Amino acid sequence: MDLHIDRLSKHYKNKIAADRISLSLEKGVHGLPGANGAGKTALLRMICGILRPDSGTVTFGRADVSIEEYRSILGYLPQDFGYYPGFTAEDFLMYMAALKELRKTDTRCCTGELLSIVGLEAHKKQKIKTFSGGMKRRLGIAQALLNRPRLLVLDGPTAVLEPKERVRFREMVDRLGQESIVLLSLHIKSDIELIADRILILKDGRLIFNGTHEDIGEIWKNFIWNSLTVGRSGLSPTPI
Repeated sequence: MDLHIDRLSKHYKNKIAADRISLSLEKGVHGLPGANGAGKTALLRMICGILRPDSGTVTFGRADVSIEEYRSILGYLPQDFGYYPGFTAEDFLMYMAALKELRKTDTRCCTGELLSIVGLEAHKKQKIKTFSGGMKRRLGIAQALLNRPRLLVLDGPTAVLEPKERVRFREMVDRLGQESIVLLSLHIKSDIELIADRILILKDGRLIFNGTHEDIGEIWKNFIWNSLTVGRSGLSPTPI
């Protein structure tokens, strides 16, 4: 099944976060690069049902974003990942699984598997307050995968990962994209080039590009890179 976003809009007092965004996403990895303030986080939060749009709809198959069936297929890592510093990595995943109402008998095995996938198996009994920023981010990725989501939304997942961990992450996301819809906000040029099957670009709350690497000409490459490095671009590609 596909994710359908239909004329999604969100306005704040002095800012348009989303301006009638419409698109459909199918299985694969969809990268969302761009400058801060472009509307990326607002879009991801609306897709996850955390932020209510002013108008428009988000559905997965026939399931609307507001219902339990939708939430059961969703995995989400927010930009600001909350955790309990006194918990061990293992206890935290068990706690998050309970919040997601997953069966305890299934969760114990799944927890060990996920900690291994993100390279934290050796630290499962270690308290989160002792973790580095990259380790906390990897734990956040693990909790997003607890329910084996068919829709995985990751906001800035590689921001504080070391190069070798970004390689591990890219390999993991490539596997996940073969079975699920993966949508991730990215801030590192090499991650965009190596991870995403398709690229979505927002500017001032508008979707101005939706295509593959083959669709990107030099003007788009420059636009993406300038957005990531300086937070803005003087280029004005033709909107889609």
